[in-house]
Amino acid sequence: MRNILILLIAVFYGLVSCKNTPSKIPNDNTEKNTSVEEITLPSPQLEFVTFDSTAVNCATRCAHFTIKSFYFKPKEFNKINDAWSQVLFEKPFNNKEKFVDNFRDMLQLFQNENDEFKKEAPQSPAFYEWFETDSLVFADANYVSILRDQYFYWGGAHGQSLMKYINIDKSGKLLEIQDFYQNTDSLKIAAEKSFRSQYSIPETGSINQTGKMFEHDQFFLPESFSVTKDSVIFVFQPYEVAPYAAGIHRFGLKR
Repeated sequence: MRNILILLIAVFYGLVSCKNTPSKIPNDNTEKNTSVEEITLPSPQLEFVTFDSTAVNCATRCAHFTIKSFYFKPKEFNKINDAWSQVLFEKPFNNKEKFVDNFRDMLQLFQNENDEFKKEAPQSPAFYEWFETDSLVFADANYVSILRDQYFYWGGAHGQSLMKYINIDKSGKLLEIQDFYQNTDSLKIAAEKSFRSQYSIPETGSINQTGKMFEHDQFFLPESFSVTKDSVIFVFQPYEVAPYAAGIHRFGLKR
């Protein structure tokens, strides 16, 4: 597959609400403190940036874009901005102008790949598409949680939707679920109970009995998650545990 497809999948592994949060995480005192510095983050101030098809050089047959993103303005968020920029572009933040330029460069690369697609399939009515909305889900004194809600089309039978949470602490560290909970076994049990409840899977018996596609018939914690003040939200991407037609699976737990 072309370079841009590799880049997009690597960088973007890619907003609907949870139906319910029927389960609660066991209170076993396994929650970890993510604070690693003495500074306390202030209330975040966001600088928004938007892009459409006019952001790239394109004479005809332009790819379709609608991108809405942001970065943090207070200086206390500088390390978070650097980590966020690394997620987006694999480059440091530097400043607003560089942030915008990096987005334009990535969009131009996507447009160039669209041009190659149109050369190879001139009769196709399709165009490459990239729609994305980035939003701040949660922020406290120690970390932020960001949601990337995305849709891509780069040829083929259909596009691809992704819903990826990014959790970054004030030192610029990308947080994993183990940074919040040491006892992930208890968390997994509670998460599976919530998943079964939300997707009408009986509490006992195979996790795949209603058509899901968990490997080895074993539930696992998704890579994409967000920890807020009162909830933990998980997302399975399309194809991850079910056919494409089943879409994204988003479910949660009360803390």
